[in-house]
Amino acid sequence: PDIDGFLVGGASLREEFVDIINVIKNYNDQVKKRNDAAAKNEKNP
Repeated sequence: PDIDGFLVGGASLREEFVDIINVIKNYNDQVKKRNDAAAKNEKNP
């Protein structure tokens, strides 16, 4: 497949890389939920 990105040598296909991406995604999801809750609390104190 044609994959654009910064990784070379097939690193993006390794299981460890998938784990790293999943950790980052989960962290970002948690931050978004926290920010959404904070914004909601500011609107409805």
